[in-house]
Amino acid sequence: MPSAWDWTRFKLEQAFAWESQIRSTVRHLIARSLHDGRPYQAEFHHYKVTALARAQGQETYLVIGTENIADPRVFAIIINAVPGIDHASWLPEPDGVAGISPQPGEVIWSTIMPPDVAAQILAAFLDSDRITGGTNSGH
Repeated sequence: MPSAWDWTRFKLEQAFAWESQIRSTVRHLIARSLHDGRPYQAEFHHYKVTALARAQGQETYLVIGTENIADPRVFAIIINAVPGIDHASWLPEPDGVAGISPQPGEVIWSTIMPPDVAAQILAAFLDSDRITGGTNSGH
């Protein structure tokens, strides 16, 4: 029979898998937005995340909207899902930004994404799209 240690390990493995899924989903949303400049949204549990990336010259403006998230640990997972961006560079946008207005329970964050980070996310997305046979059509 499973012991307390087994159940603890199982819970930790589930938490790690959930965190990994969130990070992957956020990166995927960003990559899709980098590809065509439109916002993309995903839901997991009762949370919602929206990503919008807009390139202007050498800079890419990144907006992340989070809805129904009260746990700061979940915010941290989402914000830290973007590699190469210091968590201190994220700014809250209480009045909205880039045509996105916050809905009730939504917090919008923005930052500048370095070109190498944008390229890394986009390349990983395109590689995974080739592997899965997806179309990148924005649906």
